Amino acid sequence: MSTTLLRLSESLNRTSRKRSAVMAKLKGDRLEERVYKSLWHVLIAGVGVYELRNHKTKFSKFLACGLIAFHADAAIADALDVPPLSRRILEAVKPRGRSR
Repeated sequence: MSTTLLRLSESLNRTSRKRSAVMAKLKGDRLEERVYKSLWHVLIAGVGVYELRNHKTKFSKFLACGLIAFHADAAIADALDVPPLSRRILEAVKPRGRSR
């Protein structure tokens, strides 16, 4: 019985190493994680819509519009697995490879 378990564990270990090598090559998060993150951003954008409809001051409406815009962009970026607009702007202004 112990040799059977040993062979099984070796087989699982080999499979696990192969799978981890394949997963390392893939870009970004798993599909489920991207969907959950995207839905989270959609819900927060919904909070922004609520704030926009129910608050009266111009400043609160301005903040709600910013909340909606930021999280709508993040939801789209997460769904498509691309960087959000804020990261693309930062990369254009100050690229990472640049040093002093």
